[in-house]
Amino acid sequence: MASIQSTDRVGPNVKEQIFDRVHQKVGTFAEVFWKDVIVAATQIHDALVGTAMLGYSARRAVSAAVNRLVCNAVSDNLSRVSTRVRHVLLRLRGMPRLLPRGNFDRVAVGPHQLASLGVYEYLHDVLAWREPTQPLRGLRAIAKYAGWIVPHEHVCWVSERPNQLCTDARGRLLCPDGPVLRYPDGWSAYSTRERVCRYRHG
Repeated sequence: MASIQSTDRVGPNVKEQIFDRVHQKVGTFAEVFWKDVIVAATQIHDALVGTAMLGYSARRAVSAAVNRLVCNAVSDNLSRVSTRVRHVLLRLRGMPRLLPRGNFDRVAVGPHQLASLGVYEYLHDVLAWREPTQPLRGLRAIAKYAGWIVPHEHVCWVSERPNQLCTDARGRLLCPDGPVLRYPDGWSAYSTRERVCRYRHG
């Protein structure tokens, strides 16, 4: 996104149309249904469901931390004066706005949002709740392999998942002797108790 050229046909960002609206529409019904499943499982003391819920909550917490870390790094990169000036010039040439007005999260679907699709996969595959979750089928398929999605009308940037992710016993992103997060292209983030965060590009 930072290196887009005036000749590139990208179009406006469509995250709201392909993710936010669909997720919200399906989510309203799914959340009610999911809560009923949890209440029923609790009443019958199903240990497997309890374990699954704890695992899901832990993964959601880690995905939220990854989301914050990467969003902050990308937002810092996209807010550089040179990048902003070049994008202003591109807009003067007729290109749509590509840089987010706020955080990168406003134009991208990250691991925290993608992790939330696990509930719908469970409702679809295990509880046979197929028709209501059908609109999220494509996003669920992408979520199995993608780390980030930045969808635009004519182009969709998709990143791989990280190939390294380190947490401590409490699920916090911490690693005393290496990156807490590394992507296959070499981009890494470091975080220890003494030093909050620093980034390194491959």
